[in-house]
Amino acid sequence: MGELYSRFAALLQLSLIICGTLLFVAAHPKTAELVLQKALVTCSPKFKPYPELEYNF
Repeated sequence: MGELYSRFAALLQLSLIICGTLLFVAAHPKTAELVLQKALVTCSPKFKPYPELEYNF
């Protein structure tokens, strides 16, 4: 019974994270775009969507 509960809790947590992310993107598309660009630039230094801008993160 404990294993079933922990699986359900993990599934619920994952669904809440996904729904929260989708709601945030829907409510703040520009902020979400900037966060995604920052994450991509941080993870991949070669990725620069706008080469003319300075990336000082």
